[in-house]
Amino acid sequence: MNKERLNIANKLLEFIHKSPTKYHVIDNIKSALLEQGYIPLSFNEKWELTLHGNYFIEQDNAALIAFRMGENMFEKGIRLICAHTDSPTFKVKPIAEMKDADNYVRLNTQGYAQPILTTWFDKPLSIAGRVALKGESPFTPNIRLVDLASPLLLIPNRAFHLTQGKTEQDISKQKEMLPILTIADEETNVEGILKRMIGKKLQITSDDILEYELYLYPYEKRTIGRHECRFYNMSPPRRLNDGLRSPSCPDGNKCKEQRNQHGSFLRCGRRNKFRIRRGGYSIL
Repeated sequence: MNKERLNIANKLLEFIHKSPTKYHVIDNIKSALLEQGYIPLSFNEKWELTLHGNYFIEQDNAALIAFRMGENMFEKGIRLICAHTDSPTFKVKPIAEMKDADNYVRLNTQGYAQPILTTWFDKPLSIAGRVALKGESPFTPNIRLVDLASPLLLIPNRAFHLTQGKTEQDISKQKEMLPILTIADEETNVEGILKRMIGKKLQITSDDILEYELYLYPYEKRTIGRHECRFYNMSPPRRLNDGLRSPSCPDGNKCKEQRNQHGSFLRCGRRNKFRIRRGGYSIL
């Protein structure tokens, strides 16, 4: 691999490392667009677009469209690129902490977008996402991104003689995939541990946290390896599939949005209402 391609590959891995969730992806893409001179738009304001102007608009911090005004677009056509902003993982449930009979404190999670379960065992995991904090009005909470950025969790694999003959489909997400956070004695109050960790990271009190949307991600940084640096070392591997196209969109002055099979009917899913309507035209 020549120096130029290696530099591109390293930039990709750095982007993925800084983008553990779909919200971080959009935030990093938005920062890159602003550096390139793109102008943010709002659905609540009239758009004043100029020829060859660069613009972008986002929805719910999870979907974004960037575009450049070209000449005779409706005669020459529009070139469009779409990319995922999310990737298969595990989502933390609202009531997160669980203490089992052996005093292990686990996080209550659910599968998101069909992760390959076997790739999540025995790896240091961290937590990232966004939180809603108390604001000046109950109707306008403060939304902040959070990345705990520490090897906090582990989903332990089972011994070989207990898993012999089992396939991916035989693994229970609700029994065998709940990550271990810590171990507590009988007097430890495990309720609110996660909120206290978030509060410490954001330098706020846990009482300020109204709600959170958090996901697990592999803590280890991705690398380039193998002979002649032709392969990415990444786990879980499907993060590369989704992350590869995301950073390339701003460079190509095209479009990106969150699309996932699991969330097709979500606000930012595949069948969302994120459309640009100006002058009677609708651009998906």
